Amino acid sequence: NHTVIDIGANLGELGLYFSILQKNINYLAFEPSRPEFKALELNARNFYNINAKIYNLACWNKSENKNFYEAADHADGSL
Repeated sequence: NHTVIDIGANLGELGLYFSILQKNINYLAFEPSRPEFKALELNARNFYNINAKIYNLACWNKSENKNFYEAADHADGSL
């Protein structure tokens, strides 16, 4: 009953991996890019044996507002 934290989860491939292995885990996924997050939401509906919580947020070392710069054509983003 482990917890996996997926920062920059993209489409949720790591969650899918654990779902295929039928591991009973808590899965916390953070994806700041809106298009990828929407796909992550759809994919998370198909996870089995996973307690998934997903967040459309970037992770940072302070509690503050930051601009997120997307570079989807390069599969990249930054704060």
